[in-house]
Amino acid sequence: MPSLKHLKKRQENLDEVAYKLEEKLARLMKRWASETDPAVQCKLDEDIKEAKEQLNKIDQEIEDIDQKIKSYKRGEPPNGMEKTQMGKLMDILRIYL
Repeated sequence: MPSLKHLKKRQENLDEVAYKLEEKLARLMKRWASETDPAVQCKLDEDIKEAKEQLNKIDQEIEDIDQKIKSYKRGEPPNGMEKTQMGKLMDILRIYL
C-alpha cells in the first residue's frame, strides 16, 4: 500500500486536474451556448461529454484515495488483507523498527 504521504500528494494532484477539467468544461459549455452552427455544437457536445467522463473518473479516484486515507488513519488493513494478516505484518514490523 502506498504511504500516507504518497496518497495525499496523489490526491492533491488529482484535485488540481479536476479543477482544470471543471474550468475546461465551463468554457466548452459557454462556447456551446453561444454557438449557432449545428456541426460545431455537435463537436462541442462530444467534447463536453468527454470532459464530464474524465471529471467523473478523476472524482472517483479522489474518492477512492480519500477512503484509503481514512482507512490508513484508522489503522485498518489495506484492501484484500485480513486483519490477522495485518496483525502479523505489524508484529514483524515492530521487530525490525
